[in-house]
Amino acid sequence: MSWTNDYPLVSICIPTRSRVNILKNTLDSIFEDSTIDRRVFEVVISDNSPTDELAEIKDFYELYGNVRFVKSECIGFMNSINALDNGKGIFLKLLNDYSYFFDDSFSRLLNFFIEKRDENIAVSFTSGLLKHGEIIPYNSFEEFMLNLSYFSSWSSAFCIRRDAFLKLRMNVLFDGQFPHTSLTLSDRNSDMYIVNDVLYFQNMTVPKKGGTDLFMDFSVTYLGLLKSLVSDNVISQKTFESIKKKLLYDFLVVWYFNTKVRNINFTYYVTDTHKRILVNYSIFEYVTLVFMAYLIPFKHLLIRLRRLL
Repeated sequence: MSWTNDYPLVSICIPTRSRVNILKNTLDSIFEDSTIDRRVFEVVISDNSPTDELAEIKDFYELYGNVRFVKSECIGFMNSINALDNGKGIFLKLLNDYSYFFDDSFSRLLNFFIEKRDENIAVSFTSGLLKHGEIIPYNSFEEFMLNLSYFSSWSSAFCIRRDAFLKLRMNVLFDGQFPHTSLTLSDRNSDMYIVNDVLYFQNMTVPKKGGTDLFMDFSVTYLGLLKSLVSDNVISQKTFESIKKKLLYDFLVVWYFNTKVRNINFTYYVTDTHKRILVNYSIFEYVTLVFMAYLIPFKHLLIRLRRLL
């Protein structure tokens, strides 16, 4: 199958706001391999910043011929939907502006899409975070959700076939904090569901990242989206409890440490954290979370000592 810039195989859809230098690093990682046929993919950058600061890099990257900058008036994370709206590819792959490719990883990602181009699939890219590094297909949406776990909340994991996106676009009620997740949870008519844990991209450090109510977003809003699937008999209570447990111990513990214990220079709203967590977790689970967060430095110390022995 041949590709053109007008109808590429993959649209890399990047929402951004006021991160020129970080975005530049991401774009450079995409175009680093000059051997890739640029007709296979396009890059769509949706900018909802109040200024036109991307003008300083726009002319340079548009010279590649498959890069488009679009101005967005969407508020917050809905900018992701504007980025997807402007993609023309068979697959629409969302990518955070701080997620970058390395070595030949972008080429390998494109090869995955080339292999699956004629298949009616739903796929999420966990990029090594599940620690098995494999591409695993599932026959049911519930199996997919169980194994994808809380990574259905991660923007850079998101991907959808454009035909599925266009069918869902007008009917999905988007959650403002997790609009891409609203699509993932609604995309249930695929022949196969795939969790791709191959390491393709990693995240750059973003100074003063945040601006949202982190624990409300994940321990209340995100779990509320999953609860609606249980109520509609889309996933079982057992699957919900599995995702909820992993979210607590693998994600919320780390972010409690980062924002409440270590106090890294983030701008998340983290007041009344316990009230947010107790909406869906027990007091025992909350106490366990706090205890595990304070143990993280000692855990890292033990790991370093073992490496020295």
